[in-house]
Amino acid sequence: MLFQRIPDTSKIVMNLGLIYMNQENFTLAIEKFTKAIALDHYFAIAYFQRGVCQYELKQLENALQDFHDAELMMRGNDVVYYRELGLPFELHADQVHLNHGLTLIQLGRHSEGVAYLSKSGAQENDDHELFTMLTISPPTQQTTIPAEI
Repeated sequence: MLFQRIPDTSKIVMNLGLIYMNQENFTLAIEKFTKAIALDHYFAIAYFQRGVCQYELKQLENALQDFHDAELMMRGNDVVYYRELGLPFELHADQVHLNHGLTLIQLGRHSEGVAYLSKSGAQENDDHELFTMLTISPPTQQTTIPAEI
């Protein structure tokens, strides 16, 4: 055998998921993020990215669960740095809370969503206009709100 197969690691599979995500092939990205999670159950950023993909595919209940799981896997940390694992990423709790809140609002759970937006600090930073728009009144119809990536 001329080439030896390189075993899958959560890092490799995560990167494949990001490639598919950047190509807007969210279904294949979800498959890769799911495999990364199977290889490393505590891989918070894989839950988060899978949630973003599911949000894009309007699989809102699944996205909500992934944002919840990402927060759990962060184990109370405000930031998880993946540089130590050789990945140039960091996941901030604010990102998770913002996406969790936006998903809840899309599901019609406005007050819960606004509470998560408040946790995200959206009213204090560049997302102030979005926060103000969403907290004025509940949406009367399903609106499209961009997910954080």
